[in-house]
Amino acid sequence: MIATLSLLVLAPLGADAGNSVAPPLSGVFWSRSAGSAERQVEQVSTSSSTSWMPKQPRGAGLDAWAGRPVLILQLPNDRGHAEAIAFAQLLGRANADRGLILAALLPKSSTGGSGETTPEPIVPDLVTGLVPDESPWVPGGGVTAVVLGPSGERIGSAALPGGEDAVVDLLHVALNRHPAPRLEADLPEPLRAAQAQYFAGEWSRARKAAERVASKAARKDAALAAAATGFIGTLDAFERDLQNALVEADGDSLRLERLATLATVIERGFPKSPGAKSAKSITARQKKNMGRAMAWSAAEEYVEILPERPVLFPERADSSSKKYAKKLQSMTNRAATFEGDVTRKARALLVRHEAANARR
Repeated sequence: MIATLSLLVLAPLGADAGNSVAPPLSGVFWSRSAGSAERQVEQVSTSSSTSWMPKQPRGAGLDAWAGRPVLILQLPNDRGHAEAIAFAQLLGRANADRGLILAALLPKSSTGGSGETTPEPIVPDLVTGLVPDESPWVPGGGVTAVVLGPSGERIGSAALPGGEDAVVDLLHVALNRHPAPRLEADLPEPLRAAQAQYFAGEWSRARKAAERVASKAARKDAALAAAATGFIGTLDAFERDLQNALVEADGDSLRLERLATLATVIERGFPKSPGAKSAKSITARQKKNMGRAMAWSAAEEYVEILPERPVLFPERADSSSKKYAKKLQSMTNRAATFEGDVTRKARALLVRHEAANARR
Protein backbone atom coordinates (compact mmCIF):
# COMPACT_ATOMS: atom_id res chain seq x y z
CA MET A 1 0.00 0.00 0.00
CA ILE A 2 1.17 3.54 -0.70
CA ALA A 3 2.96 4.93 2.35
CA THR A 4 0.98 8.18 2.37
CA LEU A 5 -2.20 6.30 3.25
CA SER A 6 -0.77 5.10 6.57
CA LEU A 7 -0.28 8.69 7.79
CA LEU A 8 -4.01 9.28 8.16
CA VAL A 9 -5.96 9.11 11.40
CA LEU A 10 -8.10 6.06 12.10
CA ALA A 11 -11.78 6.60 12.73
CA PRO A 12 -12.82 5.87 16.33
CA LEU A 13 -14.28 2.43 16.90
CA GLY A 14 -16.95 3.49 19.34
CA ALA A 15 -19.47 4.88 16.85
CA ASP A 16 -20.65 3.26 13.65
CA ALA A 17 -18.76 4.78 10.75
CA GLY A 18 -20.33 2.95 7.81
CA ASN A 19 -17.48 2.49 5.36
CA SER A 20 -14.56 3.31 7.65
CA VAL A 21 -11.35 1.30 7.69
CA ALA A 22 -11.25 -1.03 10.68
CA PRO A 23 -8.34 -0.30 13.04
CA PRO A 24 -5.66 -3.00 13.23
CA LEU A 25 -6.00 -5.83 15.72
CA SER A 26 -2.43 -5.36 16.89
CA GLY A 27 -1.53 -6.61 20.33
CA VAL A 28 -4.32 -9.20 20.42
CA PHE A 29 -3.38 -12.70 21.63
CA TRP A 30 -5.35 -15.28 19.65
CA SER A 31 -6.50 -18.80 20.38
CA ARG A 32 -5.05 -21.62 18.34
CA SER A 33 -8.34 -22.32 16.51
CA ALA A 34 -7.83 -19.80 13.71
CA GLY A 35 -9.08 -22.32 11.13
CA SER A 36 -12.38 -23.02 12.87
CA ALA A 37 -14.49 -21.37 10.16
CA GLU A 38 -12.99 -23.70 7.57
CA ARG A 39 -13.60 -26.79 9.69
CA GLN A 40 -17.17 -25.58 9.97
CA VAL A 41 -17.43 -25.48 6.17
CA GLU A 42 -16.38 -29.12 6.04
CA GLN A 43 -18.94 -30.06 8.69
CA VAL A 44 -21.89 -28.55 6.83
CA SER A 45 -20.88 -29.73 3.36
CA THR A 46 -22.69 -32.67 1.85
CA SER A 47 -20.32 -32.97 -1.09
CA SER A 48 -17.07 -34.88 -1.21
CA SER A 49 -15.63 -32.16 -3.44
CA THR A 50 -14.51 -28.97 -1.75
CA SER A 51 -13.21 -26.96 -4.71
CA TRP A 52 -15.68 -24.15 -4.03
CA MET A 53 -14.84 -23.77 -0.36
CA PRO A 54 -12.90 -20.73 0.91
CA LYS A 55 -9.23 -21.32 1.58
CA GLN A 56 -8.19 -21.58 5.19
CA PRO A 57 -6.45 -18.44 6.50
CA ARG A 58 -3.08 -18.85 8.13
CA GLY A 59 -3.62 -17.34 11.55
CA ALA A 60 -6.06 -14.76 12.84
CA GLY A 61 -6.55 -11.03 12.46
CA LEU A 62 -7.34 -8.58 9.69
CA ASP A 63 -4.37 -9.52 7.51
CA ALA A 64 -5.12 -13.25 7.71
CA TRP A 65 -8.81 -12.64 7.01
CA ALA A 66 -8.29 -10.45 3.94
CA GLY A 67 -11.03 -11.04 1.40
CA ARG A 68 -13.42 -12.53 3.97
CA PRO A 69 -16.48 -11.01 5.71
CA VAL A 70 -16.03 -11.05 9.48
CA LEU A 71 -18.39 -11.05 12.48
CA ILE A 72 -16.67 -10.10 15.74
CA LEU A 73 -18.33 -10.40 19.14
CA GLN A 74 -16.91 -7.95 21.66
CA LEU A 75 -17.55 -9.55 25.05
CA PRO A 76 -16.93 -7.93 28.45
CA ASN A 77 -15.85 -11.28 29.91
CA ASP A 78 -15.92 -15.02 29.21
CA ARG A 79 -18.93 -15.78 31.41
CA GLY A 80 -22.41 -16.25 30.00
CA HIS A 81 -23.50 -14.44 26.82
CA ALA A 82 -24.96 -17.74 25.60
CA GLU A 83 -27.69 -16.05 23.53
CA ALA A 84 -25.29 -13.82 21.60
CA ILE A 85 -22.82 -16.67 21.04
CA ALA A 86 -25.56 -19.01 19.80
CA PHE A 87 -26.75 -16.32 17.37
CA ALA A 88 -23.22 -15.87 16.02
CA GLN A 89 -22.86 -19.63 15.61
CA LEU A 90 -26.13 -19.74 13.66
CA LEU A 91 -24.86 -17.02 11.32
CA GLY A 92 -21.60 -18.90 10.95
CA ARG A 93 -23.33 -22.14 9.95
CA ALA A 94 -25.57 -20.35 7.48
CA ASN A 95 -22.66 -18.61 5.77
CA ALA A 96 -19.79 -21.04 6.08
CA ASP A 97 -19.79 -21.56 2.30
CA ARG A 98 -19.45 -17.78 1.86
CA GLY A 99 -16.33 -17.65 3.99
CA LEU A 100 -17.73 -15.84 7.04
CA ILE A 101 -15.17 -15.60 9.85
CA LEU A 102 -16.44 -15.69 13.45
CA ALA A 103 -14.33 -14.17 16.20
CA ALA A 104 -14.72 -13.13 19.82
CA LEU A 105 -12.72 -10.46 21.64
CA LEU A 106 -12.27 -10.34 25.42
CA PRO A 107 -10.51 -7.69 27.49
CA LYS A 108 -7.19 -9.14 28.55
CA SER A 109 -7.70 -7.69 32.02
CA SER A 110 -10.95 -9.64 32.44
CA THR A 111 -9.06 -12.95 32.48
CA GLY A 112 -6.73 -11.95 35.27
CA GLY A 113 -3.76 -12.93 33.08
CA SER A 114 -0.51 -11.07 32.59
CA GLY A 115 2.17 -11.22 29.93
CA GLU A 116 1.64 -13.11 26.69
CA THR A 117 -1.37 -15.41 26.93
CA THR A 118 -2.88 -17.84 24.44
CA PRO A 119 -6.59 -18.03 25.28
CA GLU A 120 -8.87 -20.99 24.91
CA PRO A 121 -11.70 -20.40 22.43
CA ILE A 122 -15.00 -19.62 24.15
CA VAL A 123 -16.63 -22.19 21.88
CA PRO A 124 -14.89 -24.24 19.17
CA ASP A 125 -16.11 -22.18 16.20
CA LEU A 126 -15.21 -18.72 17.56
CA VAL A 127 -11.61 -17.62 17.11
CA THR A 128 -10.97 -15.92 20.46
CA GLY A 129 -8.60 -13.02 21.17
CA LEU A 130 -7.49 -11.20 24.32
CA VAL A 131 -7.41 -7.44 23.77
CA PRO A 132 -5.00 -5.14 25.65
CA ASP A 133 -6.63 -2.24 27.49
CA GLU A 134 -5.05 0.39 25.23
CA SER A 135 -6.54 -1.14 22.05
CA PRO A 136 -9.46 0.59 20.26
CA TRP A 137 -10.98 -2.89 20.11
CA VAL A 138 -11.25 -3.34 23.89
CA PRO A 139 -14.85 -4.44 24.67
CA GLY A 140 -17.08 -2.27 26.82
CA GLY A 141 -19.69 -3.28 29.36
CA GLY A 142 -22.11 -5.11 27.07
CA VAL A 143 -21.99 -7.43 24.08
CA THR A 144 -21.41 -5.78 20.71
CA ALA A 145 -21.40 -7.47 17.30
CA VAL A 146 -19.10 -5.74 14.80
CA VAL A 147 -19.37 -6.54 11.08
CA LEU A 148 -16.40 -6.09 8.76
CA GLY A 149 -16.50 -6.28 4.99
CA PRO A 150 -14.12 -8.34 2.85
CA SER A 151 -11.84 -5.36 2.21
CA GLY A 152 -11.26 -4.67 5.90
CA GLU A 153 -13.98 -2.01 6.13
CA ARG A 154 -16.00 -1.60 9.30
CA ILE A 155 -19.58 -1.68 8.09
CA GLY A 156 -21.27 -1.25 11.46
CA SER A 157 -22.14 -2.73 14.83
CA ALA A 158 -25.12 -3.54 17.03
CA ALA A 159 -25.68 -4.49 20.65
CA LEU A 160 -26.72 -8.04 21.52
CA PRO A 161 -29.18 -9.28 22.49
CA GLY A 162 -31.76 -7.06 20.83
CA GLY A 163 -29.89 -6.01 17.73
CA GLU A 164 -30.08 -9.28 15.81
CA ASP A 165 -32.00 -7.79 12.88
CA ALA A 166 -29.43 -5.00 12.58
CA VAL A 167 -26.58 -7.53 12.54
CA VAL A 168 -28.34 -9.49 9.78
CA ASP A 169 -28.70 -6.29 7.71
CA LEU A 170 -25.03 -5.41 8.19
CA LEU A 171 -23.94 -8.92 7.25
CA HIS A 172 -26.08 -8.80 4.12
CA VAL A 173 -23.98 -5.84 2.99
CA ALA A 174 -20.69 -7.53 3.89
CA LEU A 175 -21.52 -10.84 2.25
CA ASN A 176 -22.47 -9.23 -1.05
CA ARG A 177 -19.31 -7.16 -1.50
CA HIS A 178 -16.37 -8.24 -3.62
CA PRO A 179 -13.00 -7.93 -1.88
CA ALA A 180 -10.63 -5.17 -2.90
CA PRO A 181 -7.15 -4.45 -1.46
CA ARG A 182 -7.28 -3.28 2.16
CA LEU A 183 -6.55 0.35 2.89
CA GLU A 184 -4.22 0.99 5.82
CA ALA A 185 -6.41 3.79 7.18
CA ASP A 186 -9.28 6.08 6.26
CA LEU A 187 -8.63 8.52 3.44
CA PRO A 188 -8.83 12.27 4.14
CA GLU A 189 -12.31 13.77 4.32
CA PRO A 190 -12.37 15.04 0.68
CA LEU A 191 -11.82 11.42 -0.42
CA ARG A 192 -14.38 9.76 1.85
CA ALA A 193 -17.04 9.58 -0.88
CA ALA A 194 -14.51 7.85 -3.13
CA GLN A 195 -13.65 5.50 -0.26
CA ALA A 196 -17.32 4.54 0.17
CA GLN A 197 -17.59 3.86 -3.58
CA TYR A 198 -14.43 1.77 -3.39
CA PHE A 199 -15.80 -0.50 -0.68
CA ALA A 200 -19.14 -0.76 -2.51
CA GLY A 201 -17.46 -2.06 -5.68
CA GLU A 202 -17.95 1.12 -7.73
CA TRP A 203 -14.24 1.36 -8.51
CA SER A 204 -14.37 3.42 -11.70
CA ARG A 205 -16.48 6.07 -9.97
CA ALA A 206 -14.11 6.03 -7.00
CA ARG A 207 -11.15 6.63 -9.31
CA LYS A 208 -12.85 9.53 -11.08
CA ALA A 209 -13.71 11.12 -7.73
CA ALA A 210 -10.11 10.72 -6.55
CA GLU A 211 -8.79 12.19 -9.82
CA ARG A 212 -10.92 15.30 -9.28
CA VAL A 213 -9.57 15.69 -5.75
CA ALA A 214 -6.00 15.17 -6.92
CA SER A 215 -6.41 17.80 -9.64
CA LYS A 216 -7.85 20.42 -7.27
CA ALA A 217 -5.29 19.71 -4.53
CA ALA A 218 -2.24 19.56 -6.80
CA ARG A 219 -1.05 23.09 -5.99
CA LYS A 220 -2.85 23.72 -2.70
CA ASP A 221 -2.49 20.61 -0.52
CA ALA A 222 0.44 18.32 -1.28
CA ALA A 223 -0.55 15.73 1.37
CA LEU A 224 -4.10 15.45 0.03
CA ALA A 225 -2.86 15.23 -3.55
CA ALA A 226 -0.43 12.48 -2.56
CA ALA A 227 -3.17 10.52 -0.77
CA ALA A 228 -5.45 10.80 -3.82
CA THR A 229 -2.65 9.75 -6.16
CA GLY A 230 -1.79 6.78 -3.97
CA PHE A 231 -5.45 5.72 -3.92
CA ILE A 232 -5.63 5.98 -7.70
CA GLY A 233 -2.53 3.79 -7.95
CA THR A 234 -4.20 1.19 -5.75
CA LEU A 235 -7.24 1.18 -8.04
CA ASP A 236 -5.11 0.90 -11.18
CA ALA A 237 -3.23 -2.10 -9.77
CA PHE A 238 -6.47 -3.70 -8.62
CA GLU A 239 -8.01 -3.31 -12.07
CA ARG A 240 -5.04 -5.12 -13.61
CA ASP A 241 -5.28 -7.88 -10.99
CA LEU A 242 -8.98 -8.39 -11.72
CA GLN A 243 -8.35 -8.63 -15.45
CA ASN A 244 -5.59 -11.20 -14.90
CA ALA A 245 -7.87 -13.17 -12.57
CA LEU A 246 -10.58 -13.13 -15.25
CA VAL A 247 -8.22 -14.58 -17.85
CA GLU A 248 -7.10 -17.26 -15.40
CA ALA A 249 -10.67 -18.17 -14.45
CA ASP A 250 -11.64 -18.44 -18.12
CA GLY A 251 -9.39 -21.49 -18.38
CA ASP A 252 -11.09 -23.42 -15.55
CA SER A 253 -14.11 -25.25 -16.94
CA LEU A 254 -15.30 -26.54 -13.54
CA ARG A 255 -15.30 -23.25 -11.62
CA LEU A 256 -17.79 -21.22 -13.58
CA GLU A 257 -19.07 -19.40 -10.49
CA ARG A 258 -15.73 -17.63 -10.09
CA LEU A 259 -15.69 -16.69 -13.78
CA ALA A 260 -19.26 -15.37 -13.65
CA THR A 261 -18.52 -13.45 -10.45
CA LEU A 262 -15.43 -11.81 -11.89
CA ALA A 263 -17.24 -10.91 -15.12
CA THR A 264 -20.05 -9.33 -13.11
CA VAL A 265 -17.89 -7.29 -10.73
CA ILE A 266 -15.57 -6.06 -13.50
CA GLU A 267 -18.44 -4.94 -15.72
CA ARG A 268 -20.00 -3.14 -12.76
CA GLY A 269 -16.85 -1.78 -11.14
CA PHE A 270 -14.84 -0.87 -14.24
CA PRO A 271 -17.54 -0.68 -16.95
CA LYS A 272 -15.42 0.92 -19.70
CA SER A 273 -12.16 -0.89 -19.01
CA PRO A 274 -10.38 -3.50 -21.16
CA GLY A 275 -11.38 -6.02 -18.48
CA ALA A 276 -15.06 -5.20 -18.99
CA LYS A 277 -14.68 -5.72 -22.73
CA SER A 278 -13.01 -9.06 -22.05
CA ALA A 279 -15.82 -10.02 -19.68
CA LYS A 280 -18.44 -9.29 -22.33
CA SER A 281 -16.49 -11.29 -24.90
CA ILE A 282 -16.15 -14.24 -22.52
CA THR A 283 -19.85 -14.12 -21.68
CA ALA A 284 -20.82 -14.12 -25.36
CA ARG A 285 -18.47 -17.02 -26.09
CA GLN A 286 -19.78 -19.08 -23.17
CA LYS A 287 -23.37 -18.61 -24.33
CA LYS A 288 -22.48 -19.84 -27.83
CA ASN A 289 -20.66 -22.93 -26.55
CA MET A 290 -23.21 -25.70 -27.12
CA GLY A 291 -21.56 -28.01 -24.60
CA ARG A 292 -21.44 -25.45 -21.79
CA ALA A 293 -24.24 -22.97 -22.49
CA MET A 294 -26.57 -24.47 -19.90
CA ALA A 295 -23.86 -24.68 -17.25
CA TRP A 296 -22.82 -21.09 -17.94
CA SER A 297 -26.43 -19.96 -17.71
CA ALA A 298 -26.68 -21.61 -14.29
CA ALA A 299 -23.49 -19.92 -13.10
CA GLU A 300 -24.70 -16.52 -14.30
CA GLU A 301 -28.05 -17.03 -12.63
CA TYR A 302 -26.44 -18.17 -9.38
CA VAL A 303 -24.34 -14.99 -9.25
CA GLU A 304 -27.33 -12.86 -10.28
CA ILE A 305 -29.62 -14.13 -7.50
CA LEU A 306 -26.93 -14.29 -4.81
CA PRO A 307 -27.76 -10.78 -3.47
CA GLU A 308 -31.27 -12.11 -2.79
CA ARG A 309 -29.97 -14.89 -0.55
CA PRO A 310 -31.21 -14.38 3.03
CA VAL A 311 -28.36 -14.15 5.53
CA LEU A 312 -29.81 -17.04 7.54
CA PHE A 313 -30.34 -19.30 4.53
CA PRO A 314 -30.22 -22.31 4.55
CA GLU A 315 -30.35 -22.69 8.35
CA ARG A 316 -33.67 -20.90 8.84
CA ALA A 317 -36.79 -21.99 6.97
CA ASP A 318 -38.83 -18.80 6.69
CA SER A 319 -40.75 -17.37 3.73
CA SER A 320 -37.77 -15.51 2.23
CA SER A 321 -35.61 -18.65 2.48
CA LYS A 322 -38.28 -20.75 0.79
CA LYS A 323 -38.54 -18.24 -2.04
CA TYR A 324 -34.79 -18.28 -2.55
CA ALA A 325 -34.70 -22.09 -2.39
CA LYS A 326 -37.22 -22.28 -5.24
CA LYS A 327 -35.01 -20.12 -7.44
CA LEU A 328 -31.99 -22.20 -6.52
CA GLN A 329 -33.83 -25.45 -7.26
CA SER A 330 -35.01 -24.16 -10.62
CA MET A 331 -31.46 -23.20 -11.55
CA THR A 332 -30.13 -26.58 -10.43
CA ASN A 333 -32.74 -28.47 -12.44
CA ARG A 334 -31.75 -26.69 -15.64
CA ALA A 335 -28.09 -27.58 -15.11
CA ALA A 336 -28.70 -31.13 -13.90
CA THR A 337 -26.21 -32.68 -16.33
CA PHE A 338 -23.34 -30.40 -15.37
CA GLU A 339 -21.25 -31.39 -12.35
CA GLY A 340 -19.42 -28.17 -11.49
CA ASP A 341 -18.92 -25.86 -8.54
CA VAL A 342 -22.31 -24.16 -8.88
CA THR A 343 -24.39 -27.33 -8.98
CA ARG A 344 -22.47 -28.92 -6.09
CA LYS A 345 -22.90 -25.87 -3.92
CA ALA A 346 -26.57 -25.42 -4.80
CA ARG A 347 -27.39 -29.06 -4.04
CA ALA A 348 -25.61 -28.91 -0.70
CA LEU A 349 -27.50 -25.75 0.24
CA LEU A 350 -30.85 -27.24 -0.77
CA VAL A 351 -30.22 -30.37 1.31
CA ARG A 352 -29.49 -28.20 4.32
CA HIS A 353 -32.59 -26.09 3.65
CA GLU A 354 -34.71 -29.23 3.53
CA ALA A 355 -33.24 -30.27 6.88
CA ALA A 356 -34.14 -26.87 8.32
CA ASN A 357 -37.71 -27.32 7.05
CA ALA A 358 -37.86 -30.72 8.72
CA ARG A 359 -36.78 -29.25 12.08
CA ARG A 360 -39.64 -26.75 12.13
